[in-house]
Amino acid sequence: MQYLRLIIPLWTAHRRLQIRLQMDWLGRKLAEKLMQIMLVAFAMVAFSTGFVMGSFQMMILVYAGAVFLTTLITVPNWPFFNHHPLNWLDPSVAEKYPKPQSQEPGILKKKPAKKHKSNPMSIFFKEVTDGDAHRLAREAIEFGCNG
Repeated sequence: MQYLRLIIPLWTAHRRLQIRLQMDWLGRKLAEKLMQIMLVAFAMVAFSTGFVMGSFQMMILVYAGAVFLTTLITVPNWPFFNHHPLNWLDPSVAEKYPKPQSQEPGILKKKPAKKHKSNPMSIFFKEVTDGDAHRLAREAIEFGCNG
């Protein structure tokens, strides 16, 4: 029973703080963009360092440190990634609005037929019909182009 007296206040304190465990969508976009910029910039710094010092090992160490720093900045859910939180609809409000009904298969509208687009290469090449193919074959035989 003692343990419950300790756990319940901790649980309510956690609920009061409302710790956000997920980033909002714009925060995720910012984190990804920041990660890409940092990795490319640090790759250039690491390559330059390795080139100047003439050490491949130094280049790898600088880049490994940069990856660690980038991970430390972009992976945790820092407060600056949560400036645009999602406001979810309260369940009591959601019950007031009717849910969308699915349409029956017989009621569905028929899609209009697609118009055939002309081939963009038709400007350069004429479409060959069967009659044209026979005529071209005869002309080729007459000129001695047996292929």
